[in-house]
Amino acid sequence: MNHTRPDICGSYQGPVCVITWFRKALVVSMQATCLATGFSIAATLMLGVIYRYILQSSLAWAAELPSILFPWLVMSGATLAAINRQHLGVDYFVAKLKGKHQHWIGFGIHILLAVVLIGVAVISLDMLEILSRQKTPVLYWPRSWAFAALPLGLSTLAMAVITEAATILLGHPREKTRNKEG
Repeated sequence: MNHTRPDICGSYQGPVCVITWFRKALVVSMQATCLATGFSIAATLMLGVIYRYILQSSLAWAAELPSILFPWLVMSGATLAAINRQHLGVDYFVAKLKGKHQHWIGFGIHILLAVVLIGVAVISLDMLEILSRQKTPVLYWPRSWAFAALPLGLSTLAMAVITEAATILLGHPREKTRNKEG
């Protein structure tokens, strides 16, 4: 019996294959986070509505849990948008450049962005420590659980930007992903 393994790298070889594999793993983990947090938020809010308007009761934690999960939804969605090149960006001037100028300016912008993202992620760790000592009023969970989405999300964004910079450096920039309109 001939067993074939799926080709996760497509036609790419070597370092570009590793980058492609890493990017796909990042996409899967961010999609899972988006789905889990989005579903949990929707289910919790729906349960709160059912309790309030049908059962004439209150579910105190139904208002608190979505506020804890929402930052995770936002940061995972932002990372997905960056990986798929659907994040807001201004590349008008870089697109006007030709050849090596466009290549190196694009690479430099990605490196600068990665440094800024990592810098803000590191700085936000101080706030994470402070918030770990504070508790939410109903669930009594550390407030750092919601805020942890910021340094982790900025780190995943930085990873997405670094993989893009690496593909530019290796001469394999991806084409921009576009939404297909009906």
